Amino acid sequence: MEGLEVKDYIAIYAALLSTVLALRQIWVGRRKVNVSSILTYDKGISVFVGAYRDSLPPMYEMLEIICVNRGYRPVEIIDLGLWSNFGAVPSLSRNIRHKGKIIQLPVILKDGERLVASYYMSEIEKLVQAPPRTPETPSIKLENGYVTDAEGREWYVKLPKDLKKRNISL
Repeated sequence: MEGLEVKDYIAIYAALLSTVLALRQIWVGRRKVNVSSILTYDKGISVFVGAYRDSLPPMYEMLEIICVNRGYRPVEIIDLGLWSNFGAVPSLSRNIRHKGKIIQLPVILKDGERLVASYYMSEIEKLVQAPPRTPETPSIKLENGYVTDAEGREWYVKLPKDLKKRNISL
């Protein structure tokens, strides 16, 4: 068996290069969505320290689930909300904002665009503090926030730790 010639090295190099470029294209082209949650106030004042909460009216306190498209391809978001020990929480009213406007789902997010679902904490507290429907059924507890795209992929986010202290989340 003779040694490899220059053309063989070039062929091997070309095969490796094309494989690496194909994998890179697949990796870069995939959809990436970041989901986060934060406690805020209706006037947009973020609450990072519990002391601020006592100085503003609690009726304006909000929980926001934020979805940002971090990929290079558009993503169609078909659902965005809160998940409880009973599943999705459809009974709460929410405002979904995209580009500063209140919209209805589904919506297509382009690269870097964000979608924000806002829930009033007063409504969440009423839902959680409601008595169980039957003695066998436990009370509702929120587990996390979620986002679902048109292809069925789901992303979840933990809720702020302050909700656990208030006995709202698990």
